[in-house]
Amino acid sequence: MKLLLSFCVVFSLFAVALTLRRIEFDRHYNAALVAWMRRDWAGAVRESYLATDEGVFRSGVLHMRGVAQLNLGNYALASTAFRSALKLSPNAWYAHEGLGTACLRSGQNADALCHYEVAL
Repeated sequence: MKLLLSFCVVFSLFAVALTLRRIEFDRHYNAALVAWMRRDWAGAVRESYLATDEGVFRSGVLHMRGVAQLNLGNYALASTAFRSALKLSPNAWYAHEGLGTACLRSGQNADALCHYEVAL
C-alpha cells in the first residue's frame, strides 16, 4: 500500500511539474505571438527563446523565431530556426517556405528553390 501511495505521489509531482512547464511555454508563446503581430521582431525572438527554454511544445514558436530573424536580417539564425521547426514537423509547409526565403536572401538560390517546391 505504501509503495502504491509513493508511486502516486511521485507521478502527481511529475504531472504538476510538466503542467507548469507547459503553462510557462504557453505564456511566452503567446507573448511571442503578440510581439510578432506587432512586428516587434526583437521581442518575438526574445519570447520565443524563453518559450523554448521550457520545452518545445509547438513548432510554430520556432517558425515565429525564424520569421522574426528574417526581418532582423539574421538569415543564418532564421535558417536554424526553420530547420529546428522542420525537425519537429517535417511536413510544415510554412517552415519550408521560410527556409526558402532565408536561403534566397543569403544567396543560396538552388536550396531556396528546393524548399519552395516542397512548400507547394
